Amino acid sequence: MEILQLEKQYSQVTDIQSVMQLKQEVGFINKGLLSKLPEELKAFFISQLKLISQIMTLYINKYQSKELTWDKYALSLKQALQKQQNFLQEVTAKKNQAYQTRIQKRVENITKEIQFLQKEQVQGFAKVIEMAKQIIRSDPSKYSSSQSNMIDVIDKLLVTDKVTKLATRYKQYYNLAVYFRNNMPDKQSARISTIMQYLAKFKESVTELKKNPNFSIGQLLIEEAKEITVQEFHQMTQKQYLDRIKMYNQKFKDCMKKEMEFKKLTINAKKQGMINPSQQSMDRITKYNQDRSYLQEFPKNPYTFFPEIQYDKDEIRELILQNNDVEPFQLKIKFFRLVGAKSDKYQIHWNIKLNNDVISQKTDFTDSTCVFNYEHVLTTGNKKKPCYGLHENSIQIQLFSKGFFSNSSIGQATLPLTGIKDNCSYEGQLEIKHKSHTYKLEYGLYQREAEFPKKIPVESIKILRTFPPFDLNEGVKEYVQKHLQEIDPALIQQEQAQREKLKQENPQQYQQQQAQQQAQQQQTSTNYKLVYIWHTEKDEEFQNLKKNLNNLPQGLTQEDVINADDPVKNRSFQFIEAYIPIIEDFLQNNADRKEKKITRQLNDELLKQQIILPREIQEGDIDLEEYVEILNGIIKRDKLMAQFFQQINCTQRYQFVMARSHIVQQELAQSGQAQQQEDEQENNNQQQNINEDENIQTEDETFKSQVNTVPQQQKQINNSQNLYPQKQELQILPHSENNEQVQKLKKLTQQDIPNQLNMKDVIFPETPSSNRSLEFLKKMEPILDQGYKFYTQQGNQEEKDILRKIADENDLEIEKLEEQAQEGELDPEKYVQMLKDIVKKDELLIQLYMQLGIEQYASFCAARKQIVEKELKDNGF
Repeated sequence: MEILQLEKQYSQVTDIQSVMQLKQEVGFINKGLLSKLPEELKAFFISQLKLISQIMTLYINKYQSKELTWDKYALSLKQALQKQQNFLQEVTAKKNQAYQTRIQKRVENITKEIQFLQKEQVQGFAKVIEMAKQIIRSDPSKYSSSQSNMIDVIDKLLVTDKVTKLATRYKQYYNLAVYFRNNMPDKQSARISTIMQYLAKFKESVTELKKNPNFSIGQLLIEEAKEITVQEFHQMTQKQYLDRIKMYNQKFKDCMKKEMEFKKLTINAKKQGMINPSQQSMDRITKYNQDRSYLQEFPKNPYTFFPEIQYDKDEIRELILQNNDVEPFQLKIKFFRLVGAKSDKYQIHWNIKLNNDVISQKTDFTDSTCVFNYEHVLTTGNKKKPCYGLHENSIQIQLFSKGFFSNSSIGQATLPLTGIKDNCSYEGQLEIKHKSHTYKLEYGLYQREAEFPKKIPVESIKILRTFPPFDLNEGVKEYVQKHLQEIDPALIQQEQAQREKLKQENPQQYQQQQAQQQAQQQQTSTNYKLVYIWHTEKDEEFQNLKKNLNNLPQGLTQEDVINADDPVKNRSFQFIEAYIPIIEDFLQNNADRKEKKITRQLNDELLKQQIILPREIQEGDIDLEEYVEILNGIIKRDKLMAQFFQQINCTQRYQFVMARSHIVQQELAQSGQAQQQEDEQENNNQQQNINEDENIQTEDETFKSQVNTVPQQQKQINNSQNLYPQKQELQILPHSENNEQVQKLKKLTQQDIPNQLNMKDVIFPETPSSNRSLEFLKKMEPILDQGYKFYTQQGNQEEKDILRKIADENDLEIEKLEEQAQEGELDPEKYVQMLKDIVKKDELLIQLYMQLGIEQYASFCAARKQIVEKELKDNGF
């Protein structure tokens, strides 16, 4: 196709670079998509829109991270300009008038943008970035249906509905501006300024609407002053929001650990006037616990701004350390033992110059153990005449070995007292060299109080300020009512007459409009967002729900309200697609194991319905009328549940059903339109999806390669070699009969493996009950969740069932170990022995797997062995 070839040659958006020009390209492409186009050209246009969105996102991210400055951007424009000028010469030579005009316009626009940047520089580039944000506001892949349809539907509403929508949005934006001014005027000054511009547009539009009921407001509401969703309110995605909470929770945990270490030092710290360092540290720990509790519960209301947090990773605190075992104005010197010595007898002669006197002393001779156990106390001064600068002094050491007739000096060294400058106790080793040999003398220095305070680096964090929840709909009802009363009744009567005429002349079109408008009218103006709802009694709201199960309204069952997110009973495709990422996020980021067990089953069913439901519709098992009936049933049930949840103050469940109702209403409106779509349009959409899928690389590809990795070549191995895998990695191990590694393992008998192992150890080395290392089990949690998700998406039921059992057992073993530790029932000696047994078993498994050429299994055991060895080391073994 000639046009497609020309577009690919001269209109690749990657050759344009200019934000201002790409905005023009978006307009050109969108006009093209509205007309009947060949499928290949349409697919190319859609891919170009996606590329433009990606380029804009890249610019915004690099601008925010300060990687991209106005001058660097201007340089890229100059390169793009040169390329377009070359294209212009080519099409001029070919006498292609249409492309000559288009490319000439591009050259002019890019030149203007370069000149604009050279004049405005930093401020000009900020405006360019704002334009980039406008370009990516809508998802180009949904252009032909969702975006344009929503604008159309709004513009066809009755004047009363239009005024209601505008007045509602105006008051919500006004509420937001007031909230920002009252709580964070400086931080949100830019958003306040933008909101004020929208408020002016709202007022103008309401005034126009009261004169002209056909005045268009769809673009303003859909593309400009969008709904104040939770994401819009926070200016970040739900994942970014949750990641932020998770990050600060970890920082609080780390700072708490550092503070506990600091508190141990304060036990020996001197009070400074009225200041008690130990009490101060205890107060900080109490504040950490309070702040962490706030963050763990945050946010109960999703329209709550993240608190202001102060984090200092380089804080330095000072303590004057004391040792009450030493009297004031004394220095206690201890010599413990000589390291690196032969079994001879040794003696130390030492002296120190103190207060203009030289004090000389010596130890007794050691026995063959080379232990001195020597202690001497020096008086350094008194209250009237204390000794300052003691840390600048030093002790002269001379080491002797016992001889038959006389003692031999075998070395000398200087022991500086710098260690007690800011310490009341200091222990170390002093090297004494004799020829090529080095002895190490272990010593200790102790005083009542250090002359200088000790500087201790710590990390600190605290919540400086929390923000009240934002009431999106404060005063909305009254404000809307006021504007509705100002509409000319004649306009309303005129519209009603037109609707009545349409109803009589074209009832099918009238019903379609009614369905669309009903969805818009019922659309929740409070922007409720799908949230995760709990299913266990750890959640206070769930406890409250169970107390009220006897008060259910007619039309609802206990199953409806307890499992309000059941995808089998709520078969809306758009709801299922929207809820899956929320469930997956919960599985990745929440540690409650009982709840996760339920959530895995829920996730399994959601993914199953995501596949089954479209297939049933496509194959005619569910026709469009039946599907519309299903959606209406969900809306009706959600309405009843919303009233019930609101009455019993179950805010999360109320938010959930309101959000789902909104999603299903939108889907219902689109289904009404779908009844009138032609088969040709359906085929076009399918082709578009195929083209899109070809360009998508799934996030599971890396994981897939890990799961299906099978050694391509078995190495020739000598049994006498030290066999060890090159890679050590915890991963999901395959167990399907079709897997080559599994087939090798299942051919083994008990006689083929070491006596210390059994067949379950070999085939299922990840079994949690046989490997009760708390560190290992906790590291397996996210890996098992990821594997479960992967096998579910692949439709591999055999592997998924095995993995679910392992994951459930893993959760159970963690719970048991933690409960035993908390209640003091976990015997430290038995636990350490258990860890040592795991290490021994892994050594045997690694050798066996490497001999069989099953490196993936060996890699897993090697990784676990490292984890358990570290756990032993961290516990002092």
